[in-house]
Amino acid sequence: LKHNEMKYSAITLIAILFSFTACVGQTKGYEDIDAKTFKASTEGKDVIILDVRKPSECEKGYIPSALEINWLESDFNENAEKLDKSKPVYVYCAAGGRSAKASQHLVSLGFTKVYNLKGGYNAWVANKYPTTRP
Repeated sequence: LKHNEMKYSAITLIAILFSFTACVGQTKGYEDIDAKTFKASTEGKDVIILDVRKPSECEKGYIPSALEINWLESDFNENAEKLDKSKPVYVYCAAGGRSAKASQHLVSLGFTKVYNLKGGYNAWVANKYPTTRP
């Protein structure tokens, strides 16, 4: 290959790699949303709000109408399979890490509309949105 051909081949390869990386980032199957969007999307709507924190964390408070299924328990799949897969599922944990993993897992179980709360319950509380205690 001549110098110009090599230059264009390298540029083409880089462009292909960038487009592949962009596609991979978009295929996680769920969407990360902020607390404001989470609240607006769930209030008064027929959706599932899923709290994946440990029971000890939930005792400190939770988002109203949330169902509790602990991501760290071995029965997570069994409990998640009982949920209506046709409904949008809004998932949260304390800070967003576990719920991102749980969201990805819900997609693998066949849920098609899954939303992860960026910043988790901490972001919800920081916005002074309503919480419930058991």
